[in-house]
Amino acid sequence: MPHAREMKSLKRLCLDNVEKAVDDWINKLLVEVTDNGPNVIDLLEKGEDDSLFKHVTNFFDTLPSTLLLDIAKLVPYKFHEKNRSKGNQLLWCYLEMLLSEEIVLVNQTAENVDGFLQIASRRCPLLKQLEIIQSTADDIFIQPYRLEPYLQKFQKLQKLNIGGDDVGDSCMEILGAFCKDLRELNVSFCSQVTDAGIATLCVSVDHLGNRNEALGQCKSIVKLWTNGTQVTDKGIQIAVRNLPYLEFCDMASIQILTDMHRKDLLNQELLEIPKYSFNYLKLKKKHSSRYIGGSLKMVISFCPSLLRVHITAITGLKDADLLCLIAVEKLCELVIKGCQDSSEITFEDGVIPLLESKGRNLNVLKLQDLSIPININIVSELCPNLHVLALTGNREYTTSMGDSFRPKRMKFDMPKLKNLVKLCLGSCCASCRRSNSCIPSENLTFLLSSPLLVEVDIRNCDTLTDEVFLAAAKSNSFRHLEELILGGCHSITNKGVNVFMQENGIKKIILIGCSKLTLDDIFELKLKVVQNDWNLVLCYILFLVQPSNEND
Repeated sequence: MPHAREMKSLKRLCLDNVEKAVDDWINKLLVEVTDNGPNVIDLLEKGEDDSLFKHVTNFFDTLPSTLLLDIAKLVPYKFHEKNRSKGNQLLWCYLEMLLSEEIVLVNQTAENVDGFLQIASRRCPLLKQLEIIQSTADDIFIQPYRLEPYLQKFQKLQKLNIGGDDVGDSCMEILGAFCKDLRELNVSFCSQVTDAGIATLCVSVDHLGNRNEALGQCKSIVKLWTNGTQVTDKGIQIAVRNLPYLEFCDMASIQILTDMHRKDLLNQELLEIPKYSFNYLKLKKKHSSRYIGGSLKMVISFCPSLLRVHITAITGLKDADLLCLIAVEKLCELVIKGCQDSSEITFEDGVIPLLESKGRNLNVLKLQDLSIPININIVSELCPNLHVLALTGNREYTTSMGDSFRPKRMKFDMPKLKNLVKLCLGSCCASCRRSNSCIPSENLTFLLSSPLLVEVDIRNCDTLTDEVFLAAAKSNSFRHLEELILGGCHSITNKGVNVFMQENGIKKIILIGCSKLTLDDIFELKLKVVQNDWNLVLCYILFLVQPSNEND
């Protein structure tokens, strides 16, 4: 059964008491008027914290030093508790700044951010991490704040996340001049950032294009996010050429690298191309452009550190191109995704040979939205060490073995996926679903028998029945399972869900539009949770209108 709420350790109880004491102390500060009249939040908005700093240091002196770092670790969780006021969150953030040289501001007003940055520039000049997060889920319109006056104070900054903020190329210029230790930069949806701004980060030119040797000092960036900016392919190419340690760029792609070295590809002068540090690359669907034959092979040849590759099966991509991935020595994550284009890759001559070569090394495999028939028996045989498997949106599944594949073991002797912790399964949308679009029930039973499963997410799968869950439970106690999501699984009843109310530690069950689950069933499940004091969250969405039978 799900775990009852367990007894806490002495250290945990102690930390809970400290957390409560900090909360009480913070809430008291929020309403107290200082000697000068205003409260601490009013002073923070003005960039004044002398009185607050004295309060905080006195409070810290009363606590064991071993608990101070534990308190710092609590701070990120405060932002997820909606009952906390903005002021309460801001003071927790103030503690984090003093304890760990990190700042994470979530949905604060422009006045709060401005004042806080002014204080941080004095109190924490060695700041390593700054994140100013404006959640789109928050109904409050966040006014722009002033970041530029303070950035040059934080010359030891290693991580900066200002995604969605009103900053532009002049901000990038300051980073390029003063923040040479920067490792991670997120300017996603900063609509004023352009190619010129990217250049000032890593090239000695200002945002007007003038030569300036003081700029372009951010040569150590490892991760870069620019989605939603005005940065074009040209700007990404500037970053790729001038950031030698760049491992991840959300807008970099195999096509961009191909365009950079198209002449080398045509002239077969691949020896002149420098080696890049990317560990992740993707072949994207880009407007209506076709895949250029040989480009995948070329890009792989100068990206020796690749670990993760995401492939969209665009027009022009063939089995021979897919097999170029065999040359990726350390490949551990593979995603192959279909699209509206007419795909030329096949399962027998493309996917199978690739998995025969690289399958045993894969930790993550996702085959999604493909129109080719997927054989789960073969996938499981060739990829026995998977941690994550996603088979979603595919139009066809089969259990027949092709002539090109001879399994080493018979199906009934196939070992479980002993390392699988996350399983995502689902059929394509109802409009394109056929009789063989649902995953065969024997495959479902086999996959659900994986002993280390932690997360299971199954959508639009009518072959998932109570009997499948019961059969899987004969060999799998689901003792590691923490989260179960079932969406649009119209053959599941209360009997199937109750399989997970046995000897396991499940923490969350989400049920979405499973038509055979009634409101009475949900009430019975929730009552069982309350009566047994289980540490289990049960979420559900029931459709009032039952789905029509496609066979009618």
